[in-house]
Amino acid sequence: MIKYHLLLHDVLLICSGLLYSSYVFCRGILKLIWVLANNLYCFPTHTLWMLTLFPLKKCKPNVYWKIEGLLYHWMISMVGCWSWVSGYNVVEVGDDVSRIMDQTVLVIANHQSTADVPLMMGCFNAKEGVLSNLMWIMDSVFKYTNFGIVSYFHDDFFILSGPENRERGVQLLKRHLEKVYKTLNRKWLILFPEGGFLHKRREASNRYLQKNAAQIGFSELRNVTLPRVGAMEAIIESLAPPSIHLNQTFSSDVEEALDDLPNRSNHVIIPPDEPCLKYILDITIAYPSGKPLSLFDIVTGCKEPRDTYFLYKIYEIKMIPSDAEGMKQWLYDLFKLKDDTLQHFYTTGKFPIEVGDGTLLRRPVQQDNLKFVILHCTFIVSTYMHYCILSYLYSLLW
Repeated sequence: MIKYHLLLHDVLLICSGLLYSSYVFCRGILKLIWVLANNLYCFPTHTLWMLTLFPLKKCKPNVYWKIEGLLYHWMISMVGCWSWVSGYNVVEVGDDVSRIMDQTVLVIANHQSTADVPLMMGCFNAKEGVLSNLMWIMDSVFKYTNFGIVSYFHDDFFILSGPENRERGVQLLKRHLEKVYKTLNRKWLILFPEGGFLHKRREASNRYLQKNAAQIGFSELRNVTLPRVGAMEAIIESLAPPSIHLNQTFSSDVEEALDDLPNRSNHVIIPPDEPCLKYILDITIAYPSGKPLSLFDIVTGCKEPRDTYFLYKIYEIKMIPSDAEGMKQWLYDLFKLKDDTLQHFYTTGKFPIEVGDGTLLRRPVQQDNLKFVILHCTFIVSTYMHYCILSYLYSLLW
């Protein structure tokens, strides 16, 4: 009798497990279909609007960039909606960033997976006025994705990858900051200094650290990788106040190549007061148990709902060393601190700055569900309108 009950219990466990797996699978398929549909009724109509508005870029550029900023915000809201619907929420810890939302800020973060950017988009979506004046620095390969088109219209920067392109990429970034970031009066500038995902760069990073431990000051990183400093040097050089100036030189062939590039300054009309970088916002992205989500998880919702933590630390730009070597060591030390902070979080479930159970310092990011519904409806109506217009034009030709 006991064996019978045990057998029945095992059968029920197996059946319940199969039912739950089937539920998760079906839910993931439906979520994937929804995200694909969301792409279809958002990205094409956004592109058509930007092409339609292109004449404004020449005759009324200030109007053009205001409209573009609004549409860019709406598009990022759609991406942020994907993680919110799946229950993958962001919890903020540390400094209050509300006081710097309208300031010129360099945002640096560790890069663990493909989920980092969608989660950041969702987080920034809840902050009024940030997204429309934000600029991303991303790998050039993203230019050929669906969101790459949106970023292209917004004049985000696609940095060249590979050692052979590093010097030229840094100088191109400096020119972009001068011609676009300053003149369009952008505010937040997003950079992942590691230059790649943790699982891809950790081994090479630690090999370099072991060879240069005496110079750098440590020999291993477990939860982050050693940051690359070229892009940050270019940003500090271009945007920091005059009191902070990093001396950089570039080879003559790079300078000659830059002279051949088209000057994109003709589209700029917002006269800036030479904006200077005021703050560096350091974001430490921490996933529960050190197991990051992926873009696939966000798109399908195949994992259980969970919180991802963003630990904020604000530094005034005057705290950064004014020489290139000093700035490089400051960045290295910052990522060593990041590594220790993440190790403490993965071990204890709390950040070092938290006391007690840490709940008083944790601020869940809240999204506006009504806004999401209105935006979805807006894009669907816009897509239908464009479909009708294109169908009519097609009928005239045939």
